[in-house]
Amino acid sequence: MKPSAIDYQRLGFEGWLPPGTFDSRLGTWLTGADVSNTFPDSGVEVFDSVDETSFWFDHRNQVIEQFLRRYSQGGSILEVGSGSGVVAAHLASRGWVVASVEPIEGGAIRAAQRGVTVSICGDLSSLCLPSGCVPNIGLFDVIEHLETPGSLLEMCREALSKDGCLLVTVPAHQWLWSDFDEWNGHFRRYSINTARKELTTAGFDVVAASYFFLPLVVPAGLSRVVASPFRRPKTRSEIEDSVSAGLAPKGLLVDRMLRIVHRFELAALRKTGLPTGTSIVLVAKPRRA
Repeated sequence: MKPSAIDYQRLGFEGWLPPGTFDSRLGTWLTGADVSNTFPDSGVEVFDSVDETSFWFDHRNQVIEQFLRRYSQGGSILEVGSGSGVVAAHLASRGWVVASVEPIEGGAIRAAQRGVTVSICGDLSSLCLPSGCVPNIGLFDVIEHLETPGSLLEMCREALSKDGCLLVTVPAHQWLWSDFDEWNGHFRRYSINTARKELTTAGFDVVAASYFFLPLVVPAGLSRVVASPFRRPKTRSEIEDSVSAGLAPKGLLVDRMLRIVHRFELAALRKTGLPTGTSIVLVAKPRRA
């Protein structure tokens, strides 16, 4: 069934309908855009296989929602580079009206299956959004996949309303670089300073920034800095297996402990920023002239 006009009206993107064609069988709007993408096609399947049971995705979803509620003016949100739709679906389940756009068709289809209001296969430029029509935009672990993220960030600034909110997450600390980053198609990992500079150069004012996943810094550091020189290179299949195991440990006790310590982190983030972590969250507003 084709999305009704009310679906688009709920988004509040005044004067806009997705370009392209709607595939009622897939529940997804297809823009036909030819999008180059460093993220592996298998990545959607790897993440989709664990993201509903993963402490990592669960915690990141909660951090994103917390910052969005604290710093945005409300309204709908457009997630750009939505993968299999795990964030978009979480926000939709929490009452947000969500549109998602993802260049990999399998990811866009999965987002539609998860109940995202409008799921589109394409990229931001293919949406032909009117200037200033989007209340909130999310880039959740996206810009590290781009050699030069400036053009995407500038498009986000152009699409955002005057009081709009851009929420960004990125992987932290270049010294934590590993075969995971190479498999994932990353160009870099960030510090808060380098991430802030990326956004300010594109015409944003950063209003909040913090590291998160602080409890993972020591084990990640030991694994990637100390142990990695003594390991043989992993195959793609081995990397994907280790990614799944790291995001969703099979041991029930380990999973529970990770959820407990990150619950404390979430409470801490309500009051203050954290000094380090394996990820960074930033909130930015379009700079006023």
